[in-house]
Amino acid sequence: MHDEEQRQLEEQRRLNARKQLILRRVERIIARRNTQFILDHQHDSLEQLSAYLKACMDDIGHPPARVEVIGGAFLEYRFGSWTKALRSFYSGSVSANIKN
Repeated sequence: MHDEEQRQLEEQRRLNARKQLILRRVERIIARRNTQFILDHQHDSLEQLSAYLKACMDDIGHPPARVEVIGGAFLEYRFGSWTKALRSFYSGSVSANIKN
């Protein structure tokens, strides 16, 4: 029984290590996409950025939190706040989406 428990623990460690590796890769990919978004859209007007954000909302089906959108931090910066970014095209409730 002890050998079986050891095997299961080792297997769990391997799975956890693999999950951590995948999460780090995903974080790097998202960081690269956010950086590329800034480079590609640094000269866009607020109207253009608003249209992009609306398209993101249409795609996911609800007003997005900042972390749900590539370029979210940049949009928040350009509009002055995430609420102002959402309000640029959306008049519904956004309180649940402000924190992120």
